[in-house]
Amino acid sequence: MKCRIRPQVKRPKVTQWKCIDCQFELQNEEGLNFPIVCKCGRIELRSGEVRFLPHVNPATKYSRFPISSAPTDLVEEDATERFKRLKADKGRKSWKMLHTFRDKTATPSTLEKFFKIWKSTIPKDCACVRDANEAMRKLPPDFSSYDKFHLWGFEFHNLINQNLTDQGSNHPQITLSEFHRQWDSKFALWQPVEYGGLERWSISLAKNIPCFGVIQRDMNGIPDPDIIQSLNTYAPNVTLSDAIYHEVPIIASNIFNTAIHRSADLICVAHGVCQYTEKWISDAKDYARSFVGVSDEASKLVERVTGKPCKTIENGVDVDRLISSSSRKDLRGYLGIPEDAYVVGYTGRTSSEKNIQKLMKAVSFIDNAYLIISGWRSHYDLEEAAIFAGIPKDRFIFLPAVERVGDTLALLDCFVSCSSQEGFGLSVMEAMLFGLPVAASNVGIVKSLTNKYGDIGCSVFEPEESARSITNYILKAKPCSVDISKYTASSMAERWNAFLLERAN
Repeated sequence: MKCRIRPQVKRPKVTQWKCIDCQFELQNEEGLNFPIVCKCGRIELRSGEVRFLPHVNPATKYSRFPISSAPTDLVEEDATERFKRLKADKGRKSWKMLHTFRDKTATPSTLEKFFKIWKSTIPKDCACVRDANEAMRKLPPDFSSYDKFHLWGFEFHNLINQNLTDQGSNHPQITLSEFHRQWDSKFALWQPVEYGGLERWSISLAKNIPCFGVIQRDMNGIPDPDIIQSLNTYAPNVTLSDAIYHEVPIIASNIFNTAIHRSADLICVAHGVCQYTEKWISDAKDYARSFVGVSDEASKLVERVTGKPCKTIENGVDVDRLISSSSRKDLRGYLGIPEDAYVVGYTGRTSSEKNIQKLMKAVSFIDNAYLIISGWRSHYDLEEAAIFAGIPKDRFIFLPAVERVGDTLALLDCFVSCSSQEGFGLSVMEAMLFGLPVAASNVGIVKSLTNKYGDIGCSVFEPEESARSITNYILKAKPCSVDISKYTASSMAERWNAFLLERAN
C-alpha cells in the first residue's frame, strides 16, 4: 500500500481589524501588534487612543499595496485644501534646507550664497514665514563661521515660533539639544522593544550615530528595564508621524500588520534567517525602499524572498559592555564558584533555537564542570532542565541579563553556543572579542568567518551534532585567531553611516 500525502489545507485569513474611517481591513492569522497605522492616516494605540497623521491625502499618498486591496470610497481633497497643503509642504522643505546645511568647511562667502538661495525658496505668501524679513532685521544671520551660522538658524527658528505664538498660533520653543536631534539625526528606529540582540544592536546604533528617536512597537513581552533605560539615553521615544514629518529614514525591524505611509523612507532590516523573518520581509517587500541584512545569510534570504537587492551591514559589539567591574577571582567568590573550577557559559536569549537543553547535556559529560547561563528566561524552567540533563543543582547558575556582560564572561573558561540558526549572533562575537575560548555552531557570523578564513581557531560544529560530540568541541575550544576588529559597534556605525550617506546622494 502506497503512502499518501495528506493535502495541505489552506486556512482562510481572518479579519483582525477594520478601520472605521475608510473600512480598510488587516487580515492575518496572527494577533495584532500596536500601534496600528491605517492607510488613511488613522493610528490606534492599544489603550484605544486614536491619532492621525497630518496633511495626508489617502487617495494619493498612502502605501504601495495592490490597487485591488485599496479602499474604494476615498474622495479627492478639493483644490483649495490641496493648494494649502502644497504651500505648507514647500515652507517645511525650505526650513529643512536651512537646518540641514552640513558643509562645516564652508567659507563666509559660501554661507552667504547659501543663505540667498534659501531665501528664494520661502513661499512669499506662506503664513508661517510672513514675518521672516522683519525677524531677520532683528536677528541678522552670522556668516563668520559654520558654527555661528548654524546657531543663528536655531535662534531664528525660535524667534519665528515666538512671533507665531504671539499671533495666536502656538509654536513652542525648542532647546538646542532638541534642535540638533531634529536636524542632525541620520535615522529613526521603528521596532519592537523587549530584550535580546535586536535591542542591543539598536542601542549601539543610536549611541554611535545621531538618532531621531525610537518608535516603539507595543509587544506582548516584558521589556528589560536596563535595555529601555539605555535606549532612552541615546534615543527618545518619538511617534511615526513625527519621524515621517521630519523626513528621516526609518530603520524598521519586525513590523507586521501595518499599512505604511507612502512618503516614509523605510529601510527594512533582516536580523534572522527564520520563518518569522521571512514572513516579515515578505510583508515589507511592497513598501520598503531599501533592505539590509546583518549577515550574508540574512541578505540572501531577503533577496530570495523579495527579488530585490539587499545590502549586508554586519553587526557590531559595544566593547564598553565587555569591561568587567571586578576581578575573575572576586566574581567567582561572590557566586561561590571555586577559583580552579571549569566553568562553561552562554549569554543571551534562551528561546528554542538556542538549543539550551543540548548545551546542558553536553556540559553534563564534563566531570565537575559548572554551567552559567545569563540572559532572558524562556517559557521553561532552566533549573529543572539542568537537573534533568544531569547537571547537579549546585553546579548550575542562572544570572539575569546584565548591562555589563563582561562580568559574566569573566567567570567563564569557555563560551558555548548551540544555536540552530542565527542572523548574526552578537553573544558569540562578544565572547570572541572578550578573548574567551569559544565552541559554536556553524551559523550566523561563525559561518561567515569560516567561509572566509576556514580555520578561525574556535571549535566550530554543525548544528545537528549530538550533545556527546559537542562535549569534545568544548574541551578543545580556543580563542578566535582571526581579525575581528571590524565587528565593534563603532565600526558597524561607520558602515551604516556610509550606507545612509550613499542613499541620500
